[in-house]
Amino acid sequence: MTDNASRYTEYFPYPLPRQGQSEMMTEIETAVDTGVNICAEAPNGFGKTCVTLSAILPWIKENAGKVLYCARTHRQLDRVMEEMLEISRHQDVSGVSFRGRRHMCLNQFVLENADIVAPISEVCGQLKATGRCSYYEKLKKTGDPDELLEDLAGKVLTAPEIVKLGESKAMCPYEMAKRLAKVVDVVALSYLYVFDPWILEVFIPELGTPPSKMVLVQDEAHNVPATALDSASDSLTVRVVRQATREVGDGPYRDTTSFEFCRALTRRMLELTSDMRENGEKTVDPQEIVDSVTATAGLDSTDRVLHHMKEHGLEIKKSLLKAGKFPRSSIHRVGDFLLEWVKCAKREDFAFFLANMIESGEGKRVSLDRVALNPTSVTSPILSMVHSSVAVSGTLSPLDAYAEMLGLGSDVVKATFRSPFAMKNRLGLVVHGLDTTFQNRSSSMYQRITDHCLAVASVTPGNTGIFTASYS
Repeated sequence: MTDNASRYTEYFPYPLPRQGQSEMMTEIETAVDTGVNICAEAPNGFGKTCVTLSAILPWIKENAGKVLYCARTHRQLDRVMEEMLEISRHQDVSGVSFRGRRHMCLNQFVLENADIVAPISEVCGQLKATGRCSYYEKLKKTGDPDELLEDLAGKVLTAPEIVKLGESKAMCPYEMAKRLAKVVDVVALSYLYVFDPWILEVFIPELGTPPSKMVLVQDEAHNVPATALDSASDSLTVRVVRQATREVGDGPYRDTTSFEFCRALTRRMLELTSDMRENGEKTVDPQEIVDSVTATAGLDSTDRVLHHMKEHGLEIKKSLLKAGKFPRSSIHRVGDFLLEWVKCAKREDFAFFLANMIESGEGKRVSLDRVALNPTSVTSPILSMVHSSVAVSGTLSPLDAYAEMLGLGSDVVKATFRSPFAMKNRLGLVVHGLDTTFQNRSSSMYQRITDHCLAVASVTPGNTGIFTASYS
């Protein structure tokens, strides 16, 4: 750390900061320098992405650290790289943005077969382990990450650019991005990479930087609590249990223990929902429900049965892969889900439900649902590992409640920055007859929206920004 309190000026890529930007950069830079967490609230259009990067990069460069810049949508992740590109025009900085494996995979066998029973990450891992992905095998023959980065025309790359590069070289884009992530300053990625416990455990060590030298940025941080809870929650439908029953009921993968357990579990789930109203749910005792199924099936140990099913499913997957078939196993999914279900059974930060839902086009959906209740239990592991966390959004208030909910610590810095635009310059208008709901989207509706936007732009004595919902 240097004595210069305004090192961010070396990285801010524009001629002059706008009102409030210098103050926000000072707050973030000071927090990162001292290793504390910060919540910063600033309105849309403030320039939060550029400000945040400019304030963090001095510490990162001085300490050989790495920024994990988390966002929710692909567009937001690409926006991080766009700002990094501006900074790179006068500073030696580098960065890559990630997307999920499905969006960065070139292997058609994987893309055409992956589903909830056989997630793409699991299938990908099996193909790599057995040397059956040509894209990965070719990437393995390349040099170290530094050489790979030096060979590129630029040191700031979005995920789509990495995919194109992978296609041109017939190499795995996802693994290429992972290699580049080891040597760049900024990695832009989905929240799930840091808040999903399983992904976090696997992904962080591969970055090649100690977590104590990482700064975690949570962009649009108001989304973090819901994302954290979703990542820790899971559901098992009776349809998957029935698939597992058929899988082990006959044929080469027949297994009496697994068959009897799944048959009893199906009956138990249907019995418990027989008197429930449609689209209803009720709490269940997680341990009791699996123990009662074990007893009904005439088996002696729930823990032994669940581990047996998971291991049997793993053998099925290996056998299918060896035969050139897609490694999908429903019995593995049932065993894996119920092991986690039992593991969380006594935790007060989870609720356990049996749900009876009617879904359009699919009929009745009966499921066991494990629902996380406290985002702190999900966010605390990564927050305790990193050097500093920076949460930025336009809607974090009240900051005290947000900081407590995420477990940011008693010394967290809380800062609010107001809009630089005067209230007297604001005019709110609602146009009747325009509708963006799904059922009313049509070419004529889009044209009417466009016409109104053009009407506003034509009489505005300056630039016009148009904000829309992003689903990319």
